[in-house]
Amino acid sequence: MIGKFHELAIPILHHCEQWDGSGYPQKLRGSDIPIESGILGIVVAFDEAYKRNRETVPENAALDETIGQIMEQSGTVLDPMLMWIFRDNEIKREIEQIYNEPGERTCHVSLCVCKESKDI
Repeated sequence: MIGKFHELAIPILHHCEQWDGSGYPQKLRGSDIPIESGILGIVVAFDEAYKRNRETVPENAALDETIGQIMEQSGTVLDPMLMWIFRDNEIKREIEQIYNEPGERTCHVSLCVCKESKDI
């Protein structure tokens, strides 16, 4: 049982690392950041920005605004190869559908990104 949780511990531990090395806890940079951590970092950044934008931007523009904001972090805070996934209109539509459904969203968005990141 502990072995399965250990597999989750590393991605969770490093999801606040930043592509340019300015994150924490170990100031990992670039490809030293586990890909799972990069995915989780994108999902957390997206979810936080989208929640903020839904309060300040017209709802029909919140998704585009959020994607634009996190794309600006590509190559500094967030993994540029993983961020490329957000440029895909199919992923954008999937995320839009997820955010228009009631219930937990963050896990579903991470599944969209994970599914697409297998092609990288």
